[in-house]
Amino acid sequence: MKDNALTVTSKIGSAPDLPEPDRRVLGRSLFTFSGSEPAWYTVNDTVMGGISRSSVHIDPDSQKMTFSGNVSLENNGGFASTRSDWVDYDLRGYDGILMRVLGDGNTYRFRIRTARTGPEIAFTALFDTKAGTWHDVYIPFADVVPTYRGFVVDAAEEIDPSAIRSFGLMVADKQQGEFSLAVDWINAVAVKRNDYSNINFGAASEPAPSLVYASN
Repeated sequence: MKDNALTVTSKIGSAPDLPEPDRRVLGRSLFTFSGSEPAWYTVNDTVMGGISRSSVHIDPDSQKMTFSGNVSLENNGGFASTRSDWVDYDLRGYDGILMRVLGDGNTYRFRIRTARTGPEIAFTALFDTKAGTWHDVYIPFADVVPTYRGFVVDAAEEIDPSAIRSFGLMVADKQQGEFSLAVDWINAVAVKRNDYSNINFGAASEPAPSLVYASN
């Protein structure tokens, strides 16, 4: 492992200008929060003695998921997360994930777990949110990096889309206090294959926090 920093650029853009519900069906739909999809559950820093709390709620009427809670730095804590149940997705041929979120101004981590690397390794990318504004976030598979307990693992292999089994969201990086992130939908997209040339994948306006290598 290396004692240096690696910044993963968050990418915030807008999907093609289509009316709802057509925007939801770009690429392959993974989550529309209709109640018939894999469940989501929370994992907080309480597993290591912290006192952060979070909940994940799916509204059957609006068909949106809300991940919310409070992050505390006490007792060496500082993170809250949610992840989906372990399911075989087999996303070979897709380039990344496109999702629509309503944030609070915090920076979040999007996390992917695979059968090849197991549940302990999470392929991670950071993305910013705009408080009170719905926007689309694109996470290319090429940009995610393998992490273990929050630290980058440079010896791990690259992500294998065919082996993806679980998705997750995390708030950490010393962002203490109340947080709330709503998710409208999550899709797998093949930008290169389908040439979604009118999707604007601009970089976030502010630098995202760094993902840091663990020290030896």
